[in-house]
Amino acid sequence: MKKKLYNAALLCQLFFFVGCSSAPDRNASIPVKFPAFVKNALKKIPGDVLVGIGVAESSNLSMGMNISASRARAEIARQLNSIVNEMIVVTNSNERTFKETITVTITRSYVSGSKIILQEQAGNGSIWTIVTLDKKNTFDEINMAQTHAKSAVPAMVSFNVGDRIDKAYANALTQKYQANGL
Repeated sequence: MKKKLYNAALLCQLFFFVGCSSAPDRNASIPVKFPAFVKNALKKIPGDVLVGIGVAESSNLSMGMNISASRARAEIARQLNSIVNEMIVVTNSNERTFKETITVTITRSYVSGSKIILQEQAGNGSIWTIVTLDKKNTFDEINMAQTHAKSAVPAMVSFNVGDRIDKAYANALTQKYQANGL
């Protein structure tokens, strides 16, 4: 009986460690040159959301806040474009046009489902903004762009984001944090 309990306990530990190891460690992706308040905020973000970080320097606080928020959203849009690039492997001109249409739509998007979770001024005067986008909103953004692209390229009407997004999204979560190329 003891041996069965021991084996069951070992199996539970194995499942625990295997289950934990599949999630990317986002904290390892935080560059050391980020300010402490940014590092602390990033450590509190769940591992399953896209994160955009924007930095701006401006003598006008309000303008700096707007610029850094726009840059953070642009980083989210860049990640969405990477997800689209992974989902759509181009083999013909219809797929190329479809992919380009989605990319343009996402690039012009305000990333409406995103949320500013931190906006703060560093000691050197630069404004840092962290924006997040969860998986549901990522799907919605790409789905809206896909709908627009399908009207531009009717041959791609059968393309389905839902069939391909999980793997592409998981790969996007393994990327290092960036802030305006820092």
